[in-house]
Amino acid sequence: MGRPGGWAVLVRYGAEERAIGAQRSRKMRLWRNVDTAIRFVRDELGMPRFEIDTRDHEPDAVPRKRPDQSERQRRTHAAAAYDVWFRNQAQIGVDAADRGDFASADQIRQSFSRMSDE
Repeated sequence: MGRPGGWAVLVRYGAEERAIGAQRSRKMRLWRNVDTAIRFVRDELGMPRFEIDTRDHEPDAVPRKRPDQSERQRRTHAAAAYDVWFRNQAQIGVDAADRGDFASADQIRQSFSRMSDE
């Protein structure tokens, strides 16, 4: 059954009719995509034959609650780039240690001292 913002599933058994509710809220469950609602009816409820009522369907009536997909992908790519950089820096340190190329504690203190003076 089409609803503002998605698709609801009503089950009719004789004279009784009940909506499928969300697990926690007990409110009518809405699917954003009719294909996922159809899969639920066919696979979870085991009903290969059913009717679809589109009269009240308004897909844009309820704003999406998910974060923007492009922003999520940007963060994922940034995290992957940082991971590559971090692993590269760690490998540089491991390679230097394998060569015996170490900085003394005094050299490190002087380096930090120069950075704090700038």
